[in-house]
Amino acid sequence: MEASAEFYSVPKIWFLGLSRESFQQDTWSALVSSINAISRDINGDIPELKQVSQASMQPHGDMLETIAMLASAETDIPPEQLGIRLANPTSAEALAAAENQLTRTANRQNRMFSRQLLNAMGMAVQLRDNSPQPPDLTGIRPLWAPTREVSDAARADYYTKVAGVNGDWADSDVGLAKLGLTAGELQSFRAYQQRMKAQRNIEQLRQQRMNPQDTEAADGSESEGPAGTAAAVGQGVQGLPDRP
Repeated sequence: MEASAEFYSVPKIWFLGLSRESFQQDTWSALVSSINAISRDINGDIPELKQVSQASMQPHGDMLETIAMLASAETDIPPEQLGIRLANPTSAEALAAAENQLTRTANRQNRMFSRQLLNAMGMAVQLRDNSPQPPDLTGIRPLWAPTREVSDAARADYYTKVAGVNGDWADSDVGLAKLGLTAGELQSFRAYQQRMKAQRNIEQLRQQRMNPQDTEAADGSESEGPAGTAAAVGQGVQGLPDRP
């Protein structure tokens, strides 16, 4: 391929019936000059000019395309992802189908890697604690990034439809992960919820301290108004012994 590129970029020129002493400048200057003139020889003959035809780079491009297609078939990676622009561009449906197949392969590998990562973590904890028994890793699982890029509009539509049917799922870690929140963003959101809940409790306690009558009325207990005082006095008068 490099040899063909040399012939393709700089074609070879042959002068028949002309010696090297006839050139007053180097070969590169003669090739790039706009006008070149050569006189007749001592016998009056005109030198003959021959040019070697340029080598085509098309076979080498086809060879690279074939290698890219072979690599794509072995790895399930679309040829466009390998940096090769094919002569016939792949349709959007074909690209989506290839991406779905690659996504399924990546998800299957992630499940296999999850088990091995848990095994490695168990061995590391066992070596750290110097324990003969394997540790209990219940509730621990690796978190993988999505293998397929999903638009924010599609995530919001899915979250809205499921949350409208199951409200508990909407505020769960699974639902928020489906919405696109990462582990760090989910932890920050839970901390924000705790702060807002604590602030609401403080505001409620402050309102109860400022308006205790409204709070007791809301609880269903008797208020300390005039009617309540009169009822208490009436009950006390009825309980007094009769006087002469």
